[in-house]
Amino acid sequence: MLKVRGKAITGKPLPTGLTGSTNEIALNFQMKDLGTDPNGLDTEGLAVDKDGNFWISDEYGPFIVKADRHGNILEKYGPGTGLPRILASRVPNRGSEGLTIDERGHVFALIQSPLNIGGKTAKTAKYTRIVEFDPTTKETTMYAYPVDTGYKNPGAAKLGDITSIGKGQFLMIEQGKQHGAMQNLIYKVDLNGATPIADNGDLELGLLDGKITLAKKTLVLDLRANGWNIEKAEGLALLPDRRTIAVVNDNDFGMDIAVTDKKAVNPDVSDYTYDSDKKSMIYNKDNQVHKVKISLKKNAPSEQESQIWFFTLPEAL
Repeated sequence: MLKVRGKAITGKPLPTGLTGSTNEIALNFQMKDLGTDPNGLDTEGLAVDKDGNFWISDEYGPFIVKADRHGNILEKYGPGTGLPRILASRVPNRGSEGLTIDERGHVFALIQSPLNIGGKTAKTAKYTRIVEFDPTTKETTMYAYPVDTGYKNPGAAKLGDITSIGKGQFLMIEQGKQHGAMQNLIYKVDLNGATPIADNGDLELGLLDGKITLAKKTLVLDLRANGWNIEKAEGLALLPDRRTIAVVNDNDFGMDIAVTDKKAVNPDVSDYTYDSDKKSMIYNKDNQVHKVKISLKKNAPSEQESQIWFFTLPEAL
């Protein structure tokens, strides 16, 4: 249990006006507003340092927190308070999905999807960011990670977990629908020689294209080609033999979103934008108002389970 000054924190969203707030409303099963928590965290990545402290990444701020073995939060960093301000431009629910610690004790956190600079780049930016944090000097360095090109737009890319394999190299999950089919891919990512990225939106606006060295990515494992049949690969670890990769899924509480639209083929909730002035849903593919019904449903039986898979590589990394 994570605590601030002895009081347990929750996963409730942050109040309006605080860094990390997206004005989301937490509801119970009776649709009652559960309120907010100024210390709320949507915890995701987890790693342990040499002193036995836990480092945790979050999707709200995004925040990075350090906690002792009793759950007491010792340090907390967010956009403008220890982390680059530009990270506040993350898309809601697309903060820091994964976190790892390398052999030097540096913390690395990734941003799940491209940042939305000025509300303009969520679906156009070709890169997301990897953040390096030095717990000793408190300095941060950011690197550009190029997402695959097969998505309907770059914003459909979702990075899962990241784990250090030493010497500036990492394993990372990249996933989403590519060329119309779900893909779950594990890349080896090499930051050696990658250009540090400034705390501004030039990367996402395309102003650095062709002028910087990107993180180098090499495909290590196509999960679906090896039997994986679940939507989201959420966490991974490399076992000591450096050949075996363990992967766990996200069961999404056993729930999924059902979309009914008689004018659309295989509609997905991400295909729509809500127009607050018209109080209507706009179908992004034709920019027209559609009559849409959105509801909750149970997801597939395999999606409801929490599973751990083991994959053995031909050679050690």
